[in-house]
Parts: sequence; structure tokens; C-alpha cells
Amino acid sequence: MNRISNSLVAILALSILAQLASAQEGMISTVDAARAGLKVEWTSQVDISARGGKIVDIQLNVNENRATTFFALEYGNHRELISEFDIGPFGVPYGTDLSISEMDRRERESVERLLPTMKDSEIQEELGTDEEIVAKIRAEIVRRVDEAQEAAENRKERLVTLMKLQNRDVEVKLEKFTLPASSVYVVTNTGFVQGMDANTGMTRWSNSVGNRNYPTIGLGASNNHVAIVNGSSLYCLDAMTGRQLWSRKCRGSVGASPMVSDKFVFVPLVNGRLEAFEIEASGIGAKSYVSIGYPQSRPLVTETSVCWSTDRGYFTVAANDQVASPHYRLKTDSPIVSSGTASGGNLFVGATDGFAYGIKESNGSMLWQFSTGQRILQSPIPIGQYVYLITDEHQMFKLYGQSGIAAPGWSVPIENVTKFVGASKNKIYVQNKIGQIVALDQSNGARVSTVASQSTELVLPNYQSDRLYVGNGSGSVQCLRELASNVPYYHADEETTVAEAGGPKPAGMDEVKGGEQQGGDPFAAFGDEGGGDKKGDGGGDPFGNDPFGNDAKSGDKNEEKSEGKGSGDPFGGSNDPFKG
Repeated sequence: MNRISNSLVAILALSILAQLASAQEGMISTVDAARAGLKVEWTSQVDISARGGKIVDIQLNVNENRATTFFALEYGNHRELISEFDIGPFGVPYGTDLSISEMDRRERESVERLLPTMKDSEIQEELGTDEEIVAKIRAEIVRRVDEAQEAAENRKERLVTLMKLQNRDVEVKLEKFTLPASSVYVVTNTGFVQGMDANTGMTRWSNSVGNRNYPTIGLGASNNHVAIVNGSSLYCLDAMTGRQLWSRKCRGSVGASPMVSDKFVFVPLVNGRLEAFEIEASGIGAKSYVSIGYPQSRPLVTETSVCWSTDRGYFTVAANDQVASPHYRLKTDSPIVSSGTASGGNLFVGATDGFAYGIKESNGSMLWQFSTGQRILQSPIPIGQYVYLITDEHQMFKLYGQSGIAAPGWSVPIENVTKFVGASKNKIYVQNKIGQIVALDQSNGARVSTVASQSTELVLPNYQSDRLYVGNGSGSVQCLRELASNVPYYHADEETTVAEAGGPKPAGMDEVKGGEQQGGDPFAAFGDEGGGDKKGDGGGDPFGNDPFGNDAKSGDKNEEKSEGKGSGDPFGGSNDPFKG
């Protein structure tokens, strides 16, 4: 009996050790990070309860409309962060007012979202909310910061006393700063979703959606909502609380992760449709764009547009607040398998024939095109006034975002680069062929340092700040930063220089690829008189009249062949405003 008991204990111990080893695999140690000039800011664990469970998607959202106040305590080599959203000493969040904690959650969330940008009277008129309730919620937010500051000051006093008792001549510093509310959202293959504070790693909420036996495709996030696709069902959650708002069935199999605008959740389907679910209507009566080809990547959502690419080489741009005829569409000569990116009012996209394109978002005019000579399977990386490209032959190019000209010091691409991780003011962080994180000098691509740890499994490409987010399939997520970067640096501060410092004008823009002349429309002739859909099957435009007119002229002298998909294809037939 004792032998059996001992055997069971041994088996259990080995199982626990195996789980711990699995959790640590692919993670970066504090020692390895320090040797590379980095610090592990935080490590968080996602609940992977099911056997074989793993993280399938991770997204970062930076909400510049909602601020978070932090108090940083620094003493010696230690640093502590206290956030206004932390739990107080009595297990209650700072600022909690019991008199309003039981009010309708949706109403309260709506008020909180409007407080930073609207006066109390305007919120009352907008939402029809009682004046006293709005005033109480605003007072609660003020009290939340005050209580967090009081906790930080009390903590400082205790640390000062501790330093004296230990006879240590260490100064305790207290710093207050405010950052945009940043969140990291993670979803597992079993439909478990977790929202974390991107600055502290603190779990804000967790929830489970869908059927754990169905595949979870991925998630998308905006300032207010998180969307997850499980099987063929879409689930919409409140970004602040994780509460499920509604769920709807998609009208077809889902081909890629969803994305969210202020008004819609966009889901790419394998039948070529981009389905748009209106959030305020609880997803009822979803409408669709119909693409030429089917999307293979997550749509891009900017402040005004939704953009998606297809395996037929089309990159389409439409308004993100209504389902109507797209504004314009770029036709390339090969499939586009990655999402587009945006910066400084421009859009960037790469195709599998090795060409990358810069497009003016407002009107669709082509700024430049650049050939790498190798397949581009990853999204272009916009950082400040530059755009980085990574090819499937592990080379990285750096271009001016406004002109497409190679940046100084980057006339020859950098070798042994497989993925983009993040960027600071002066360095860009990438993965090499064996999965290690490498720091490169932004000025010339020279290697600065390498994190000497095992391969990092999970990478969240971060174009927005200087934080690096990595993890593994076993549920561990880490945030790293440079040693001197106590407060996150946001690249949005650099975007204002894009148009002003775009670099030299590219040569040959008077004769761009496909026969389009300078001043002509580079986008596959919307109403092209010379070209035509050779195999279009008609059906008319379900989005209404052609916003560009059927008599639009084009500089394209070459015919382009493309196929319509089904009788309802808004891009097929004689009324097609985007004849490809």
C-alpha cells in the first residue's frame, strides 16, 4: 500500500515539475534580459486549464481617450507600480462607491467612457442619465486616484522606515504619471479570454465563450469592445469588464481573426465576404462586403477606414462606420496574405510577389511601390517616419514611409530576421532564425545585443509603444522594456514627422507598375473604359449607385482579368465601379 502511495506521489511530483518546466519553456529570464539591456517588467499567467490548451491569439489596444494614473516607487534596484485600478488594502478597488456600485452596469460603463471628453450636462443629454449619477461617477474617479496616491504615500513611508532599520542609505522616490489605458487581450484554443493591464500585467477580467471543442480562430479589440470567433460564432464582449454583450452566427466559415471599429465587428469569411456586425444592434441584420478572392488575414481598422486583402491580390478600403461601396481598391499581381498597416495618414501593404506599396488613405493615390525581390508574408511595420519590411528569406528592409526610398544606412537589407517584436527610440527588436530576440540599431541595422535564452514561442508585434510582449503556448506572457525606459514611449508621437520628413522623392513615379501614369488612377480602373471584367457574371452593385461614376477615366492602358464571385458580387457585372 505504501509502495502504491509513494508511486502516486512520485508520479504527481513529476507531473507538476513537467508542467512548471513547460510553463517556463520559451520564457526570458531576468538575468538574460539584463545582459541584453532589458528588464522583465511583468510576467502573467493565462489560465490554460484544458490538456493541450494553448494561446492562439494575443492583441494589444492603446486607448488614448482614457487615461490611467500610476504611482511609481523606486528604491535601489527595485521599482513598484500602484495603479488607480488596483485593489485596495481591504480587497475593494480604489474609489469604490457602494451607492453606485449596484447601478446598471451598461449605463455606468457608458458614462465612464464619455467622462474624459464631455461635460456632465452633455453626458446627461447624450445618455438620458440622471445628473446626480453622472456627478457621483465622476467623483468616484477622482477618489480612485486620491486613494491610490494615499496608498503610494503610505507605502513610501514604510519603505523609508525599512531602509533606516536596515541601515541602508537608499532614497525612496515617488513619481506620478498618466498613461493611455493600454490592454493586452489573450484567447486560448478552448475559448478562454483574459484582459490584462498592458503596463502592469494585472488581470482585469477573464471569461469563457463558445464551445471548447470548436476551434477558436482569434480575437480583435477596440477601445470599447473585444470580439472572439469560436467555430462559426462571433462573441462580442465589453472591453472594460469582459461581460458578454451578444453572440451571432456568421453566414459562412470564418477565414481569419475579426477586427473591431467603434460601430462594427468585421469578420472575414472563406467565401469571400467581409461580414459586418453592428455592435449597438447586437449584431442583428449583419451586412457584407463581397471581395474578389477571400481574405486570409485580420482586417485593418483605422480611425475612418476598414481595409482588407485577399488571395486574388486585392487590397480594399472602405468606411468603417457604414456598409456601403468601398472607397477604392488596389490590384496587385499576386496574393496578399498579411494585413495592411497604417501610420501618418498612409496605408502600407505587401504582396507575395515581393512588392510593397504605400497608399494615401484619404484618396487612394499611390505614394510608392518597392520591390524586395522576395515574397512578403508579414505586414509592413510602420515606426515613426519609416516602414520596415521582412521577407520570407529572412531579410529586413527599411524605407521612408512617405516615399518608399531606402533609409540611409539600409541600402543593403539586414539578414537573419524572421519576425518583428517591437521598437524603442533608437533600437528595433526582432527575432532571428532560432527564435532569439535581437536588438538592432535603427540607424544602420547593426546588431546591438541578443537575449541569450531559448526560442521565444509567442510574439505580439507592437508598433505602438516601446514595450516588448512575448510568451509561450503554455499561457505565460511577459512584458519587457529597456532598463532606462521606466515610462512607456509611444511611437504615435513620431507620426507627425512622417509627411514632413518623408525622405527623397522616389525616381520613376511617373511610370509606376501596371502601366498607370503619374496623375492617373493607380487602382485597377474604377469604371475603367479600357479594361474590364472578362468573366464577371453581373448581378449589379448591392451597395447602391457607383460613388465614382461610370464615366471615370483611368490612366491604366492594360486590361486586367478578374473573376466575380456569385451573382451578388458588387464588384462584378457592367455596373462594377471597381472593374478589375
